[in-house]
Amino acid sequence: MERAAIKSRKTNQLRYREIDERATWLRRWVVDFAYYVDELPGLVRKHQWSDERVSRFKKVVEAYARKPNIENYLIVRREFPEIEITGSSYGGFGGREAVRLIEKFQEHGINKQVLWEALHGEEQSIDALCLHLMELLIRREKISDDEPGFLQKRSEAISDSTVNYLLAIVLEGLQERIDLIDGIPESLLVLVRLQLCGSNPDLHRLSMSIEMRDRAAWLAAEALRPGERLTVRRLTKILGIKRMTAARLLHEPDFRQAFNHKMNELNALRRSGKIPRRSMRNSCWASTKPTSIP
Repeated sequence: MERAAIKSRKTNQLRYREIDERATWLRRWVVDFAYYVDELPGLVRKHQWSDERVSRFKKVVEAYARKPNIENYLIVRREFPEIEITGSSYGGFGGREAVRLIEKFQEHGINKQVLWEALHGEEQSIDALCLHLMELLIRREKISDDEPGFLQKRSEAISDSTVNYLLAIVLEGLQERIDLIDGIPESLLVLVRLQLCGSNPDLHRLSMSIEMRDRAAWLAAEALRPGERLTVRRLTKILGIKRMTAARLLHEPDFRQAFNHKMNELNALRRSGKIPRRSMRNSCWASTKPTSIP
């Protein structure tokens, strides 16, 4: 009981410390780099900066204002972790600067009112804009090399750089209204994800491949009888895969590790007198045979 109480007390202390750290992070002073001079006296009083630190802060912030790249942003954040600095805005406050390009956007059928509302964080307009951008991208992808004038059509189609610019200024608009919005539209998340990574990125395929391998290892472990040895023939029958694939799988260290881990769990259950639950075989994880093994 005493050990349990000590463990519980330590867990609570850790949780309270994490809550305090998060609260401190949320209370950071957010500095608009364009008006940092006006906020400097308050920063100096709150953090009791020395003249040397004030001078350094001015230098790094002005460097970021001149050249707002990630290197200069990171310098400010690392050297002054007690503050947050607003990033450079493409669209300007309320998307004012982006509206200057409205004629370019209208060439792609983007409604001015929808764009204006999207730049101000209106979720319904953001959704409408993202769906329209998806349609434009699909239309571009369907331009065939066999079509007459396909090069001209592709040059007139919306570019990835234009889509990405619009996504960036929409996110800026959301940031300005972060306390007022109910949530980020799913269409925005889908479009950002596809523009950043594509529909099936390499790391996603690797993750799914690892999942398939681990699922195969667990299915194999649960299918074996106590004392039965896993062979190529047995693995082929359990997973419904080719013999060559099963042989390769058995020689993979990661597969063996996952298989041995599951076997140790099952053996521990048997030693305790409990009946092992066929969780993998009877769950959605095992609803289909693995179709791809890394």
